[in-house]
Amino acid sequence: LSTEIISTLTTPVTFADYIGDTHQYNLVPIAPNGSKLPFFCVPGALGTVSYFSQLAQYLDPNQPFYGLQSFGIDGQSPPLNQIQDIAYKHIQAIQTIQPQGPYFLGGHSAGARVAFEMARQLTEQNNEVGILAIFDQSPPIPEFPIVKAQGYHALISHMVVEIEKTTGINLEQVSAEDLASLSLDEQTQYFKEQLVKGGAISAQVNINQVKALIDVVKSTNEALDNYQPIQNLYPIPIVLFKAQEIFELTAKWDNSYHKYSSTDLTWGWNKLSSQPVEVCQVPGNHGDMMLYPHVQILAQKLQKYLDQGTK
Repeated sequence: LSTEIISTLTTPVTFADYIGDTHQYNLVPIAPNGSKLPFFCVPGALGTVSYFSQLAQYLDPNQPFYGLQSFGIDGQSPPLNQIQDIAYKHIQAIQTIQPQGPYFLGGHSAGARVAFEMARQLTEQNNEVGILAIFDQSPPIPEFPIVKAQGYHALISHMVVEIEKTTGINLEQVSAEDLASLSLDEQTQYFKEQLVKGGAISAQVNINQVKALIDVVKSTNEALDNYQPIQNLYPIPIVLFKAQEIFELTAKWDNSYHKYSSTDLTWGWNKLSSQPVEVCQVPGNHGDMMLYPHVQILAQKLQKYLDQGTK
């Protein structure tokens, strides 16, 4: 997406300053300065890294922070629908900043599975992963199948909720049933109108850019559905940051979280790591854990693990 649409999906108005024509569009230097090893983080299915800006703000001022946006979000290149391909290209991008490990990786929601695949590929290339921060997401194992929105109309309805929860912007809720009676073009136009009304984007944003955002989410869901990593134990230090409150989409779409929460505190991530998986409870829910005031505690705890990873 353009600078305009990315900058409007965030609270700090200075976010657009981090994006320029000289950057690889998928690697966004949210807070590039500092002498510590950089932290690279993959966003959820929406693909935009703008909602990470508050997390970066509350980390140590000496902590570099880069976001990894989804491919296709610029509205020009096609989105990718294989997790392995997304991870491979993200690795190429981060190695332009940091050629060698240890790598500090993280991922929120759907991005957690991309970040895991990045860590898996890096370890298979004999690169060290210092930490993999999982922000409130289940692992890619059979016990956690991906439940997708069925149809374009359901996808848009889901996106409205996710944008509202991850940005703090109030949007008019739209039911999938109401959208189903409209054509695909009408649904896209209606979605844009709701974003404009809520102040999420400006009226000048091209409808094709909005469609690109929808296509990215659709492709990400396909990628998650197709992803079946080799069941193995990898030497990846994992920290699972669990949101304390139940998120309505999590409760509705993935009851497996609740089944595992009482029997396995790691939600099954211990099945993919040869190292102990640490679990850290943080305030907020799956959507607003990255927003003030909850993000202050999250940043404090994340920084502790990042600093430990350098020792």
